[in-house]
Amino acid sequence: MRVFEFVVELYHFKPKIWRRVLVPANITIARLGYICMTLFEMKSSHLAAIEYKTRNEKIKFDINEDVRKPGKDASTAYLSNLALTNKSKLKMVYDFGDTWEVFLILDRIYCLPLNMLDTFPRVVEGEGYGIVEDCGGGDGLARVMKAFAAKSGDEYKELSAKLGRKSFNFDKFSISRANERLRIVPGIYEQIYEGRISPTDEEKEYVDEGMI
Repeated sequence: MRVFEFVVELYHFKPKIWRRVLVPANITIARLGYICMTLFEMKSSHLAAIEYKTRNEKIKFDINEDVRKPGKDASTAYLSNLALTNKSKLKMVYDFGDTWEVFLILDRIYCLPLNMLDTFPRVVEGEGYGIVEDCGGGDGLARVMKAFAAKSGDEYKELSAKLGRKSFNFDKFSISRANERLRIVPGIYEQIYEGRISPTDEEKEYVDEGMI
């Protein structure tokens, strides 16, 4: 069994928000997207796509159909079928309004016994909380972080009411918590995007909890 180790980073944002994650090569490209969404606090409320650029073309895999720029179906395309080598790069775009971009760089390829399959996906490193839905992209996230750091002012009051919380630790990233969520959340997202099945109240609550 091949396992890919990706360094995954939220593009063009400071302080850096990134993860190092190991995934089986035999998953669908959609499942890779659900893993990234889980790791960056994306709540499955928007369209997404993964792009892979070869020497001759750029291939776009849609996670749920984007009628504006139709691409290949990510739920039927497999990561193992891409000609990936060390340092190959993929890009995931989530929410075509806020336009969150996550870059995935393939850092290592392992060959491991099949009986280890249940241990993946697995995060081994990372920093930073992730995104905040519908905040206006990177610039909006920077404003949210600044407001919660100040814990005062009209913007803080507005955002605190909107998000339903008085404090927010944007430095927080728990590897153990992330791995716990990776066992559950990607499956919920698969039901939402591919099965068109709404999450139960319990599932929605678990998704919304994030890294808290």
